[in-house]
Amino acid sequence: MSTSHFLKPLRVDCRFVFIDDSMDYLDTIKMVLKRGPTAAASFYDRPDTLDPVLHENALRLERERSLLHGIAVAQDPEQEGAAAVLALKYFASKWRRDIIGVLVADFDMPLERGDLFCKRHKAIGLQRVLLTGKADQSQAINAFKDRQIEDFIAKNEQRTTVDASGKSVPVPFLDILRSELERQPALSAELRGEPLMPVLDRIAAENKVLQTAAAADSLRLLLDEYRISEYMMLGFPLGILGLSADEKAYWFQIETAESKVSQLEVSTGDVADRVSRGETALNFSWMAQLGHEPTEVPLRALSTEPYLAVGVCSLDNLPPDLHPAFK
Repeated sequence: MSTSHFLKPLRVDCRFVFIDDSMDYLDTIKMVLKRGPTAAASFYDRPDTLDPVLHENALRLERERSLLHGIAVAQDPEQEGAAAVLALKYFASKWRRDIIGVLVADFDMPLERGDLFCKRHKAIGLQRVLLTGKADQSQAINAFKDRQIEDFIAKNEQRTTVDASGKSVPVPFLDILRSELERQPALSAELRGEPLMPVLDRIAAENKVLQTAAAADSLRLLLDEYRISEYMMLGFPLGILGLSADEKAYWFQIETAESKVSQLEVSTGDVADRVSRGETALNFSWMAQLGHEPTEVPLRALSTEPYLAVGVCSLDNLPPDLHPAFK
């Protein structure tokens, strides 16, 4: 599957941590974060105080990776799947809210250079970003090539944009910094979601429509319509478990031409007629994994040729152990 043409399997929030010996610069970063939607952050001016925090965070990332691997295994259609329950339990876990996904370190610190500090804290899912001055850029490039960091931002970086009159104007560095920081959580989530990819690759190979850029764009628009801020994509049952910005949970059931055939095999009477016309679908796989009877869900067609439709279920009245931890 071409992942560039498909939704990433996981979108989740994360925390930031910043380390810089200059409290003035940390105050500047705080001001940047207040002006945008960037995630919650903590600030440190000494490596020895941040070390234990990042060691604990590495354990959380390992725990998360193991849990996501378990969700992938549970999607085996030959077994009685429990992926729906496990996915809900993942989002119900309060500890995941404490995961640090982005480490931002200043290069020039007296107790330990930022690149060396980042090197010591390599962890899958932790974006290590180096802040550099002009004199440090060659070393930052080497650190990137040696995979000691995932990214670096030059403090003297210059960019231009075009104003309303068509004139080229400089972009303030704080805007550049905020823009660079805001893209890091998605990169962290992409790496954290890697255990889910093999299942989705297999499903996409069987449903060619899922490999198209048009399908991904349509699904993104639908998620935006419901203000989905976090989600996990599953292959069996096929769909997206999403959490909205207004603290609601939804199941977006994806129907393809192949799954429509399966729907018809378990439908009868008027329900079968509506399923055949592409008006509704039964959420039997999702509900069966939750121990409930299936319900009929209205479908929204995203594409007629090839066929792709989505049914949206609001997940109200979930038991406490499956209720998402929104904060």
